[in-house]
Amino acid sequence: MSGRSTVKQFVLGLLCCLAVIFSPDVRGQDQKNLENDLRNVYEHKLLSLRNPYFGSKLKFDSAGKLISRAVAGPWSTCGMLQVEKLALDAGHLEIDGKRVSLALRSVEIG
Repeated sequence: MSGRSTVKQFVLGLLCCLAVIFSPDVRGQDQKNLENDLRNVYEHKLLSLRNPYFGSKLKFDSAGKLISRAVAGPWSTCGMLQVEKLALDAGHLEIDGKRVSLALRSVEIG
């Protein structure tokens, strides 16, 4: 599976989850079940941000648009996140993790 399709699947899954979160039918135990399902799928996984940004705390709206102040950064140092913790509370999804830096090596061929 290519990286691009993985990112698309993540974004689509996240948008679907956000639609369910903000549904008036999701309450109490249903919300706890959703939180557990999200944890099982995303915790300890490597995720890619749609647009890489500098910043230790980024906030996005339900459409994935950045709503906090941040400066765009390079994909290699600002685009990947290792999810450590995920919490669903008061109508928002919080994802905590560590940035992952990517380094490319040149390899001699032949």
